[in-house]
Amino acid sequence: VSKSKQLTDLGAWNTDMTDAGTPYSFEDVDVVNSLFRVRTTKGLLGPNKDVTGANLASDKNKFLYTNHDGTRDNLTWELEFIAPTPGALNKTSLQATYDAQTWYPKNSLNIVATNAPSYATYIAKRDEAKKVIDGKTGGTVTQLVVNTAEAELKAAYEQMLNNFINEADPTQSYRLVYYHPTSYTAKDLYMTLNPDAVESNAVNVMQVKSRDVRTLQTIQFRNGVDANQFYIIEGINKKELTESTNGNTNNIWTWNPALVESGAGKLYTFERVTLDGVDELIVRIATGRGTLGPNSTTPTDGIYVFNDKGADNYWIIKPCVSPEIVNYLKTMIDRAKRYEGHIGTGIGEYTTKGNLPNDALVYNNNYYTEMITETGDFENNPPSNVGITAIINDFYNTLVFPITINKPTPGKLYRFKGKSTGKYMCAATANAQMSMVESLNNPGVIFQLKAGETIDGEPGYKFLSYNTGYYTKETYNNGALAAAANSIRIYESESGQKGFYTMKSNYSGEKYISDNGNVVDRNSTYVADYCNWIIEEVTELPVPINTTVGFGTLYSPVALKGVDTDYAQDERLEFYYGVKEENVGGNDKLVLTKLTGDIPAEIGFIVRYKGGVNETTGCVYMKIADSAPALPGRNELTGTLETVAKPATGTVYTLQNLNNTLGLYKYTGANVKGGKAYYHLADGAAVHMGFVFDFEGQTTGVESIEVNAENQVIYDLSGRRVAKAGKGLYIINGKKVLVK
Repeated sequence: VSKSKQLTDLGAWNTDMTDAGTPYSFEDVDVVNSLFRVRTTKGLLGPNKDVTGANLASDKNKFLYTNHDGTRDNLTWELEFIAPTPGALNKTSLQATYDAQTWYPKNSLNIVATNAPSYATYIAKRDEAKKVIDGKTGGTVTQLVVNTAEAELKAAYEQMLNNFINEADPTQSYRLVYYHPTSYTAKDLYMTLNPDAVESNAVNVMQVKSRDVRTLQTIQFRNGVDANQFYIIEGINKKELTESTNGNTNNIWTWNPALVESGAGKLYTFERVTLDGVDELIVRIATGRGTLGPNSTTPTDGIYVFNDKGADNYWIIKPCVSPEIVNYLKTMIDRAKRYEGHIGTGIGEYTTKGNLPNDALVYNNNYYTEMITETGDFENNPPSNVGITAIINDFYNTLVFPITINKPTPGKLYRFKGKSTGKYMCAATANAQMSMVESLNNPGVIFQLKAGETIDGEPGYKFLSYNTGYYTKETYNNGALAAAANSIRIYESESGQKGFYTMKSNYSGEKYISDNGNVVDRNSTYVADYCNWIIEEVTELPVPINTTVGFGTLYSPVALKGVDTDYAQDERLEFYYGVKEENVGGNDKLVLTKLTGDIPAEIGFIVRYKGGVNETTGCVYMKIADSAPALPGRNELTGTLETVAKPATGTVYTLQNLNNTLGLYKYTGANVKGGKAYYHLADGAAVHMGFVFDFEGQTTGVESIEVNAENQVIYDLSGRRVAKAGKGLYIINGKKVLVK
């Protein structure tokens, strides 16, 4: 216990104390009194038969031997428990042993296959040692527990290194570091194989060189028939090491190693040794003519290695990452780097599988680049197959890939900008080919996307023009009602240009939507730039307004901000909702109430102009809000986002300037325009020609004008019959009506 050594059989009858002992078994003699015999590999442990407690002071041979037999008393041992010495526990040695064993901790390096029995035992002993170090064993930790944990950890570690001969992992790669116990202990020259070397008497395929990250210093092993024999394989081209057998053939001497195709190499015998000052796995590699070693026991960088050197040439075996795994990780890093600066939640940006922020992707790409180049944190802490495989699976395959471009959200408003011209797709008028315009303020460049049909296995969209209220049909025309609209697939640019989209319609076997200079066009094949589009999310809604009459209507597809940093409440537009108020005598009113706060979507409003119109577009621009509260009162105004056929039942009233009098008048058209508000009077209600606006008690316009089919009779106050009423008082169907 004092030196953590273990009793070891030497083969005949003698013993020694070593780091890795011989397992013994205890045979019961008297369990109650803790009496046992100790069975060794040769027999029973004990002194010679004539040595007893009575003559220990004599000159008898008092050595213990391992090859006794029989049941005599001096072969029986009593197991006596020694209480730990009181005082603080000393875990320094256990911690040092735990930290020194670098095959597994931190980097998951393994010298043997991870499914090897000795590997599993070693990991279990490491876990037990860690619990002892941390005081988490679930019981009392004594010095005996600490010492036992260290001894068992050392034994398991030693057994794993021994079992490299039997359990080497054929997929693991290694570096072999030259070591000479007296002449060269620097551990800084690595076996380097050069398959491109033109071998001759003066040129060799094997050298010892300073460490770098090239795969030429990566070695793999293929097991031979015998447990301690391996084929030595160069890591990148998979050529195998051999040696000449025919003397000076082609000017290549027999002491030169050579590289041949896979499967044609020579078996080398690995002899594990234990040397002072070397905790790693170290071996002697025996050849047919001696051992592998440099041409000097004090080698310099680049000196050749030969196969006929002496027995004191050794190689420390260090696990490293296989070239295939390094290259695969490098490929993934390079793929991920192409998206740096493009990761985000917005349109035109990309989302990783695990929703990583851009900064996290950049940091990890740089960190793992250091890993495969063995720089930075990894300069003296090389990675392993297991570690890099975990990065590939747990980071890149789980959190990074696939990286997908963010798709537009159905219901939101967008502009579409062609890469070729930098102009915007525009539905200026209905039932016409869409144009390409430069101004992003044009109301015709705004489209609301609706869910469409599936195209190539992906959801499609229908493009609804905010300006016309009609959908896109075929590929480049605007003027379809919903049922006749074509669906459009929006996906990442086919040429891989970051931030750009390609769009394909399901019209006529699928056509690409292209930017053809001044008009939107279609292509049967993908043409880069012409078929690439930038998509911009709309943040301000242009509200058309007639500033001459000072009124308009709106049925907005999105919520709007009533107040913003750019404008105060009612500074640009006032929004009114209302209900019909029935009066005696049929003079009904539409009573309007002004809304304060944000303006909700898909609600009909009468809009009064206050200021801020864009003289070029005739629109007032209102900021889009994320949401808006519900109306505080009842509203009988309605509307539609898309142009639809006028309702077949009831009567529709729209905002009109009839005879220079603004009001809601009976609508006689076939379709109700999208984006506008109207009043829908149900069947059975009294039909009027129009409605007055009552702005919170202040009446403007007309009250109600009754309709009597074609027999409406209108007189002025002088008694003359007129065809239609201008401003002033009139007698209409026998009732006095004020027309303003």
